[in-house]
Amino acid sequence: MQPDLARGKDVMDSRDERQVTAQRKPSPSAPSLEAMDGSVEWYETGPEPILQDEALSTLVVRVGMASNSLTSQVHQRGAPGVAGDGPVTVERMRDSLAAFLTATSAMNEALRLAREEVITLRWLAESAGANKHVLEELEQLCAGTHPVSALLTRSHKLGLHWDPEVVRSLVREYRRSERLVWLETGPRGALVMRMSVEMLGHSLFPELRTGEIADDAAAAVIRDATTRVHDATNVLVYFFAAATLGFMETHGAQRKER
Repeated sequence: MQPDLARGKDVMDSRDERQVTAQRKPSPSAPSLEAMDGSVEWYETGPEPILQDEALSTLVVRVGMASNSLTSQVHQRGAPGVAGDGPVTVERMRDSLAAFLTATSAMNEALRLAREEVITLRWLAESAGANKHVLEELEQLCAGTHPVSALLTRSHKLGLHWDPEVVRSLVREYRRSERLVWLETGPRGALVMRMSVEMLGHSLFPELRTGEIADDAAAAVIRDATTRVHDATNVLVYFFAAATLGFMETHGAQRKER
C-alpha cells in the first residue's frame, strides 16, 4: 500500500498552521511588557515583529543592549575620576583610567556589532530619516578613520583583556628606571597598583611617556580624550536609536505618551 503523500502534506500544513496560530495566541506564562511609571513616551507592538522576522528582531534587541551600555557610560561622565577641582591623586587617576577603559571597551564591542550588521542597520536608520552627517561619521568609526579610532585601537587589547604581549612590551620600557613604585596607598586609604596605573596611562596616551601619569597635565589629556570618546559614543547611540526607530516604523509600532 502506497502512502498518500498529498494527504500527508495536508496534515503537515495543518499542523504547521496550528503551531503558528498557537504562537500568536497570548499565553499567561509569556512575559508581557508595560511602560514603567515615570516614562513619558514609548513605542509598542504585539508579538508580530518576532513572528514575522525573528532574526531581525534579535538584531534589534542586541543593538538595544549595546546602546544601553553606551548610554550608561555617557551618563557616568561625572563619576569620580580626574574631573573636578582638587589635587590629582593616584586614586583619582586610577579611577579615571578604569572608567575610560570601561567606556572604550563598550565602544569597541558596539562598533564590532555595527560593522557586522551595518548594511541592515543603515537601511533601518535611513528609513527613519537619520541625519546624513551622523551617518557619515558612523562610517568613519566603522572604517577606523575617525579621529578617535587610533585611541580605540590602543585601548582594545588593554580594555578588560590585559593582553600579555602588550603588557610585556610596556614592562620592558622600565628596565632602566632608577626607581619603581609598585604599590601605593592614596589619601583615601585605598591601595593602588601604581605601576599598572602608570603603564596603562603611558600605553593609552603616548604623548605622556616623558612624564608621570598622576599630574595635572596628564589629567587634562585624559579629560580631553574622554570627551572625544563620549562624543563618538553619542554618534553610535544615535545610529542605534535611529535603526531601532526604523524597525518600529516598518512594523507599525504605536507611539504612546503620557
